[in-house]
Amino acid sequence: MLKDIVRTKTYQNVITQSSFLIKDKIVLDVGAGTGILSLFCAKAGAKHVYAVSWMTYAHVFILLLWLLTPHEVMNYFSGYILNFFVFNLNY
Repeated sequence: MLKDIVRTKTYQNVITQSSFLIKDKIVLDVGAGTGILSLFCAKAGAKHVYAVSWMTYAHVFILLLWLLTPHEVMNYFSGYILNFFVFNLNY
């Protein structure tokens, strides 16, 4: 998706223009891949963003996200979504 500039920019514009829906909300990005949409949500004012991806190279993007967003806003998990729910959500 990162190479598809038109699509990525369109998603960014929609998220930015809809920031009133995202501001101060908790976002769960399932199938986050590179985490680019999670990053857009964090920059749009989300209270917290959980990005979950099963990609084997997801750890590469963890560093990128940590460099680009405040640490208290973004968490990136590599693995199955069911493991995320069982071990990371506080009920």
